[in-house]
Amino acid sequence: MRIRPHLLVAAAALAMALSIAHAAPKIGPDDVVVLDRWVRAVRTHVPGRVDDALAGVAALTYDDRQHLNEALDAFFSGMSHARAGTAIDDADRAAQLGTEAARSPGANAFLERAAVLHADAVIFAARLPSPPPDSRDDDGAQLVSAADGEYEGTMHPSWHWTFGRELLDRIAPRPAADPFVARWYHAMIAYLFSGARYGEAAPLLRSAAVLLPDNASILFDRACLSETLGSPQVQSVLNDPRARPVSPARDEPGRELTPVVPIGERQANADAEALFRHAIDADGSLVEARVRLGRLLLIRGRDAEAATMLAQAVTTARDPAVAYLAHLLAARAATRLGRLDEADAHTDAALALFPGAQSALIAKSYVALQRADAAGALDPINRLAQRDSRVASRDPWSEYYLGAGRDSTALLSDLRSSIGH
Repeated sequence: MRIRPHLLVAAAALAMALSIAHAAPKIGPDDVVVLDRWVRAVRTHVPGRVDDALAGVAALTYDDRQHLNEALDAFFSGMSHARAGTAIDDADRAAQLGTEAARSPGANAFLERAAVLHADAVIFAARLPSPPPDSRDDDGAQLVSAADGEYEGTMHPSWHWTFGRELLDRIAPRPAADPFVARWYHAMIAYLFSGARYGEAAPLLRSAAVLLPDNASILFDRACLSETLGSPQVQSVLNDPRARPVSPARDEPGRELTPVVPIGERQANADAEALFRHAIDADGSLVEARVRLGRLLLIRGRDAEAATMLAQAVTTARDPAVAYLAHLLAARAATRLGRLDEADAHTDAALALFPGAQSALIAKSYVALQRADAAGALDPINRLAQRDSRVASRDPWSEYYLGAGRDSTALLSDLRSSIGH
């Protein structure tokens, strides 16, 4: 089975391709033209759709983005402090655009729409035009592509993520107090996880950790990323000398993205365990956090504690995929503790949820081996061999490192429908 390809962050920190201005630059007519185009795109884009507004933002050149950057301070000033009267110069015109946005749809609603617009520019990148390559875009930040635990090459991250984050930083009175902000981060991280684009998710999670340190969903996402960093396929790339900053290559549509940072398996798992515990403290209903914490306890050899944690997860899981994982890991814990009847019951429960799932069939075979039951060990393997290859058998274990990415479609839909509410 081929492991999903990944991309890993090779730079220590991602530099932004476009930084929202904080100085007071001199604004020219070209700056206002680009600003006006951007404001119209934010207003007219239908979230979740590929439309002309989205295409226009996706096609912004480096020069376009510099023009936009020059005008943003005045725009945000007008958004915060209404400008009345006739525009005298280009700065006034930029400020008036901000005042109009504050009036309709409202300052926060505009910022929310803008953040979703720029996220959509990444989500639908394969269906959108892209600006011509520009050497000035090379800021040294890069992502490392890997597949099957093997280094493949490097590429650039997208500037849209950083821009979107900084837009949300302007939500009043405090971005952390607006539920939309946490919803945006969680949905975007889920989308990136769904494509194994962990390298792009890492800087979002760093920002979210500062902004929302006790948010249960963000804690869970951070824990899942740390857990992924400790996985064998990522560790093999982390230890590859080629996965260090080198001359960046251009992004390629459809590649999947993971973060190359100097962290070992033990430290990554320890970080994940602490974060899962924090997430459970923040929200005791996070069953999947208990399941994943149980797995980490098994890795550390704390089998009895893992069994207790997983027993609670088994009884409370409502999502079939989470329940499957709970039963599969509970079977592992029970096997280690010599409770083979209990382990067998867990594998049967997992197969009842996902008939034909490879990981549960292998687990059932392993339990039989512990009993020296040759026939019982062969039966699940024969069932696996006899599966119709034309009929896909879903196995949640193969999706384990997606985390919230399993629910990305629903989370994105909920986010888009919540703008301005």
